[in-house]
Amino acid sequence: MSTLGLFYVFSFFRVLYWLGLFQTKEYRIDRVFAHLAQESLRSFWYFFPSFEKLQSNQWKRPRMTLKVCVLFCIWTALHYVFFSIITPHIFLLPIIVFFIPISLFISLLPLLWIQWSFVEILLLLARKKIGNTHIIGITGSYGKTSTKQLLAHVLSKKYSVFTTPHSYNTAFSIAREVIRSFHSQQIAILEYAAYTTGEIARIASYLKPSTVIVTAFAPQHLGLFGSREAIIHAKRELVLNIKTNGVVYRNEDSEDTAKIVSGAEHIQTYSANEFPFDWAQNQDGYLDLSYHHHIFHTKILGSQYLSQLAVVWKIAQRQQITEQEFLKQLESFRPTQYWPSRKINARGATIIDAGRTSNPTGFSASIQLASFLDTPKKCLVFGGIVDMGNEHKSIHARLGEEASKIFDEVWYCGEVGREIFTVAYRMQNPSLKLISNSAEIREAFKKADKSTGILIEGFLPKIYESYLQ
Repeated sequence: MSTLGLFYVFSFFRVLYWLGLFQTKEYRIDRVFAHLAQESLRSFWYFFPSFEKLQSNQWKRPRMTLKVCVLFCIWTALHYVFFSIITPHIFLLPIIVFFIPISLFISLLPLLWIQWSFVEILLLLARKKIGNTHIIGITGSYGKTSTKQLLAHVLSKKYSVFTTPHSYNTAFSIAREVIRSFHSQQIAILEYAAYTTGEIARIASYLKPSTVIVTAFAPQHLGLFGSREAIIHAKRELVLNIKTNGVVYRNEDSEDTAKIVSGAEHIQTYSANEFPFDWAQNQDGYLDLSYHHHIFHTKILGSQYLSQLAVVWKIAQRQQITEQEFLKQLESFRPTQYWPSRKINARGATIIDAGRTSNPTGFSASIQLASFLDTPKKCLVFGGIVDMGNEHKSIHARLGEEASKIFDEVWYCGEVGREIFTVAYRMQNPSLKLISNSAEIREAFKKADKSTGILIEGFLPKIYESYLQ
C-alpha cells in the first residue's frame, strides 16, 4: 500500500475513534481530559483498532448524529484551509495523523460556543413556559432518576405531574423537554446534575425549585471535579437556588449530604430506618410491603431503595396522599430499564441486571442482590467505574476485594481499573477466575445455564446483550 493510502487508512480510524470518544464524553473537553488522565494518555496513541476488536466489531466509532456531522464538517473545512495554504510533503503526513485529536479539539470550539448560546435561549423559553409551577428538584451523586420516577408515579395519584424522561438532567435536555412536553401540569420533577461547578447553578437560576431532594453523596466524577469538596459545592448549588421558604430533604444515610444542605433554612432528614411500613424481600429479592395485614407486592428489586421510598412517602404525606394510596401506587409501579431487573434467559441462567449505571456505593448494593442468586455458580459482569480521579486505584481495589467474597468468576468487559481489580479479586484466592477477552466472555455467556447466576453491574457492551434473552 502506498504512503498516501496508509495516511488515509490511519486518518479514517483515528478520526472515527476520536469522534466516538468525544460523543461518549458528551463533547466535554474536561471529560475527555479526565479520560486521558485515567488511561495515562494511552488513548492518545490510538491509531488502528486491534484485530480482535475489528473481528468482533467493537472498534470505537460514533453514532451518526447531527452534532457529529457538524463537527466532522468543521474539521474537514479546517484541513481544507490548511492544505490550501500549505502543500503537505510526505514526511508531514504522519505528523498530521498524530495531531488529529488536537485539530478535532480546535474544531470543537466554535461548536461549543454555538451550543452554549443555543442552550441559553432554550432555558429562557423553558422558564417562561413553566412559570410558577411547583418544581421538585433532585440532586445527588446517584439515585436521582429512580427517586424521580418513584415520586412522579406516587404523586400522579392526585396530581398532574411533569418529569423529564430517562435520566435527562443537563441544561439542554431539561430545557428541551420542558419546551416540548410541559403542558401546565401541577407539579414538575426535575433532576439537576453537573460535571463541574456552576452547571447546576445555571439550570436552577432559570428553573428554581420549591422543594429539593438530596439523594446521596459518592465520589462520582471525582476525576472531573478534582476533589470531594468540589463535588459537594456543585451539588449545593441547587440548595442555594431554592425558592424562599422552600424545603430541603437530606438523606441521613449518606453522611456528606449534611455539607451539601448546609445553609438551607428548612431541612428535613430521611433515612431507610424511617420508612414506616413493614417490609420484606421475597425469594427473588423484590420488596413486599405490609399495612394493616395486607401485603403489597412491588417490582422494586433490592432493599437499597428504602431510603428513596422514605423521602417519597414524606413528600406524599405533605401532598395529602394516604397510606393506602401510597402503597397501591408502589404496587402498580413498573421500573424502567434504569432499575435492577431479574430474568431467566433461554438457556435457563438467572440474570440480575443491576441497572446499567455504576458507582462505588451502588456496587456494594448490587452485590447484596447476588444473595438472591440461588445457583451453584455466581458470576459478575463488570466493566469498571470511570472518572474516579485520584481514588481510582483504591476504589477498584476495594471493589475487587468485595467481589472475591461472593463471585466464583468475574467477566470484566471494560478496561478501566481492570488490572487493579484483578489483583485484589485474586488476592485471597488465586484460583478465582477472571476473564476479560471479549471472545471468552461471549463463550462464557453461551455456556451459562440454569446452574449459573449472573449479576451485571454497570454498563454492558451491546455485543453481549443478545445473551440476556
